[in-house]
Amino acid sequence: MDNSCGVAHIPTGRQRRRHVQRTTSRTDTRTNIAPGTKNGGRSLLPADKSAVSGHLKKALGSRNIRLAHPDAIRDLTGYEIGSIPPFHWQPPGFRSFIEAALMQEDVLGVGAGEWGHEIMIAPQHLVQAAQAVVVNLTDRSKPIFEGGASPGV
Repeated sequence: MDNSCGVAHIPTGRQRRRHVQRTTSRTDTRTNIAPGTKNGGRSLLPADKSAVSGHLKKALGSRNIRLAHPDAIRDLTGYEIGSIPPFHWQPPGFRSFIEAALMQEDVLGVGAGEWGHEIMIAPQHLVQAAQAVVVNLTDRSKPIFEGGASPGV
């Protein structure tokens, strides 16, 4: 296993898995991103990457964003940071974004709701389960939304 870049090799076969970090962001109250959910969104990124601030702001639709406070995350999700599953807890209207580069991976390791446990899932199944929008959040040289235009999320 190579923990330095967040990629592990699974001994059975040649599949790779990539660990996925989750960030929950809040926006200013003037931007109604997720009605009833304290105006936020969630981005799913490779564990070894960070979001380009401008890309995340554009995806969320607000120029005033910040990471949500750990207490707010626990209140919203019911989970501790680091164990939050990427699906099933979201209130209606909550939006999730998945980094486009993750779609090239065979298997992703995501939080299972309890420290030390992971759900192994194919990227396309994660998009479906999390009702996520695939966006480019990490590469400044590429557009945020496929085709360059916002899908109206």
